[in-house]
Amino acid sequence: MEEEVLILMAADARRRAMDLADRGQFDQASAVLDDAATRLDDRAPAAERGEELAEDSRQLKRTSDQLKSLSYNSSSRKRMHYERHRTSRSVQDKFKRLEEMQREMEERSRRVEDQRKAIERQKQKDREEKEREDE
Repeated sequence: MEEEVLILMAADARRRAMDLADRGQFDQASAVLDDAATRLDDRAPAAERGEELAEDSRQLKRTSDQLKSLSYNSSSRKRMHYERHRTSRSVQDKFKRLEEMQREMEERSRRVEDQRKAIERQKQKDREEKEREDE
């Protein structure tokens, strides 16, 4: 779950950097991306999805370098927007799948509990029947 949060954080950093760059605040936009890249780099080595985090970090650094060199243009903005959208969609899809799995598990638990209750009722009936026969 922590990795998904980091990926969403990187997508948010791209959005904030895009907004800053659109206002001409390239140094601040670059700093936002560098900070996000550092966070990803810190977690990537131990993460299960470490390669994905490392790739996101590389993309953030590339964009930051473009901002530092003032080569931010409509093409850079479009790429940053695409990367942000791709990343956030991927995580959203995973959260949806997790929610679906959770609903399925809850439904299975309800069915198992219903079956357990039915078995208990049948056992109770059998005991009552046996008691009547013994009388």
